[in-house]
Amino acid sequence: MDNYTKLTTMVNGKKKVIKSFNQDKGHKAEMEMLIKTVKKGAPIPISFDSLYATTIATFKVHESIKRNTLVSLINNQ
Repeated sequence: MDNYTKLTTMVNGKKKVIKSFNQDKGHKAEMEMLIKTVKKGAPIPISFDSLYATTIATFKVHESIKRNTLVSLINNQ
């Protein structure tokens, strides 16, 4: 993916390029959902556990790259 404007894929050994002039990274929809959630007093659309797990996984990727080895995601505090 090139800056959300071009996607290059390989299918059955053939290169396929999809171009878009609409650089939609999802920020507008994310903010609209946040405002809607706050106005209605509804729970956040992404659970804390999911946000926590994503953060831990991101740190583990960084650690794996730094150490140049596999890093376990199991039993993390």
